[in-house]
Amino acid sequence: MNAYENGCRDFVVEHRVTLPNDAITYLVADSRRALSVMSRSLFQFTPKEEKNRRFDRLCDVQNRISLEIHQGYVGKTVRVLCDGRDKDMLTARTEGGRLVRLPGPDSLIGQFINARITGCTTWSLVGEVSD
Repeated sequence: MNAYENGCRDFVVEHRVTLPNDAITYLVADSRRALSVMSRSLFQFTPKEEKNRRFDRLCDVQNRISLEIHQGYVGKTVRVLCDGRDKDMLTARTEGGRLVRLPGPDSLIGQFINARITGCTTWSLVGEVSD
C-alpha cells in the first residue's frame, strides 16, 4: 500500500547518518522523470516551497559536515594524484576522491605526490607540495 492509499499526503523523516570520512554525498531535491521512485513518492504531495526549504536545510547540514571533515585534514600530509589545472592552481585527488588545490608546475600532472594540507573550504582542500 502506498502512502496515498494509506491516507498520508505529507511526511518528514528525521534521520541521522554516519558516513565514513571519505564519503561523497549527492543531494537531489526532486525528480521529474516519469515512473521514477521519486515521482511516485510522497514528495509529489509536498508543496514546492516546502521541498526547497527542506533541501536548503539538508544542504546546510551537509556543508557543515563537509567543512568539519575537511578541517580534520589541515596539517596532515596525504598522497594525491595531480589530475589537472584550474586557473593558477593544480588540482589533485586524495585516495578517497577529495579535491585538493595546490600551486605547482604542470609537470606534476599525472603523478602521485605528497601534499601537506594547509587549509580548506567546504568543498575542497588547499595544500602545498611536500617532500
